[in-house]
Amino acid sequence: MSLDVLLFILRLAFLILLYVLLFAVVKVAWGSIRKTADARAAMVPPASLVRLRVVSAGQNGLSNQAFDLWSSATLGRAPDNTIVLPDPSVSAHHAAIRQHQGQWWVEDLRSTNGTAVNDTWVTQPAPVNPGDLVRLGEVLLRLEVNQP
Repeated sequence: MSLDVLLFILRLAFLILLYVLLFAVVKVAWGSIRKTADARAAMVPPASLVRLRVVSAGQNGLSNQAFDLWSSATLGRAPDNTIVLPDPSVSAHHAAIRQHQGQWWVEDLRSTNGTAVNDTWVTQPAPVNPGDLVRLGEVLLRLEVNQP
């Protein structure tokens, strides 16, 4: 075998090895990108399945409006609340609703007219289940859970 043929074979082998290495790097990088994209997609919450629907609006005219819930929300008349209820019977920062270990809880935030769940006044965090009615002053809300 001549030296030229041997150099050609070595160059070809080196080129093949280089392409195999490049393919392996691209495959690992692509897998990492897909995992990152999947992780980001998992972090984006799906369309809310839990909401508070206005059953009785008091004087605010929000009848039948629904508010999506994610993990927590504050409710009140002030604009810095998650759910703003512009009704004179609702305090500026009236109540909070939070999810803890799959259970929703409502807490009165020292409101003037009180908070009730199914006509039971809330003095400490109280559980709220789908279908339960939450009263904030004269505003009545129902906790709804939609099945996907």
